[in-house]
Amino acid sequence: MNVNIALINSRSITFVIDNGDKFYLKRKLTAKIGDRVFAVEKVVNSVYNLEPDTNYILEIFEDENQVLIKEFKTAIESFTLNVKKFGVKGDGVSNDTLPLQTAIMSCPKDGRVFVPAGKYLVTSLFLKSDMTLELAKGAEILGDTKRENFGILPGVIENEKDEEYYLGTWEGNPLDSFSSIITGINVENVKILGEGTINGQATKENWWSNPKVRRGAWRPRSIFLNSCKDVVLEGITIKNSPSWTVHPFFCENLRFINLKIENPADSPNTDGIDPESCKNVEYLGIDFSVGDDCIAIKSGKLYLGEKLK
Repeated sequence: MNVNIALINSRSITFVIDNGDKFYLKRKLTAKIGDRVFAVEKVVNSVYNLEPDTNYILEIFEDENQVLIKEFKTAIESFTLNVKKFGVKGDGVSNDTLPLQTAIMSCPKDGRVFVPAGKYLVTSLFLKSDMTLELAKGAEILGDTKRENFGILPGVIENEKDEEYYLGTWEGNPLDSFSSIITGINVENVKILGEGTINGQATKENWWSNPKVRRGAWRPRSIFLNSCKDVVLEGITIKNSPSWTVHPFFCENLRFINLKIENPADSPNTDGIDPESCKNVEYLGIDFSVGDDCIAIKSGKLYLGEKLK
């Protein structure tokens, strides 16, 4: 049995118990970091609320016997931007899109946007490069369900040189789609992590009604990444997605670690993670319960295949 460090952030760590088990451990183990002692029940585990740029020792015990030990140091963090200082209400009723977006766009390189416990109603939040977005335990991003409140990503934009720029996409074709709850376009070195939740609030009364009918644009995703590099999603729960839950499109170097993705069994097109025309994608310790595919690796359809061959 070994312990491997899968991910180190400024205030959290994810470690893997390598003993041949698949998801849950068959043996009862306990871990200790500093003064914190906690049960270890899964192969992949995340620990939060650490201090940045700090040396720690991870110890694993079976009964009272130490069986594994690992030293690690958390990453450096430039600044933490607590969204409470940017005017969010966090009541689940007020629209918190603008103050949250203000915090994201104000984040310096290698900084952290911290979302404390509360409910934050948003339409779409757009990511920027070189930042961490952390959702604390009890923090819930609630997706708006009114189409008229969303922006639209055009499927294809042309210039005078007959070049094409692809933004929106739907089931393998560049088509107009609503901007997603979390949207990243041409960003890199981004982490979205924590113990919080992104709740698309989709039901059969809103996004899942007549799912194959385009109304204004095609349905958004919970997280849409377009032409992004070096992105990590870790720890968070994503549920009740309007359509595909996580949709990377022409991205590379992606890591999906210790996520929980929940959509009702009868929810339409709520795939878990659908990387489309991506490379270097890692999945580790993910709990899927969705209405369609858990993971579907896609390459687009004929139009883009002919254009980009």
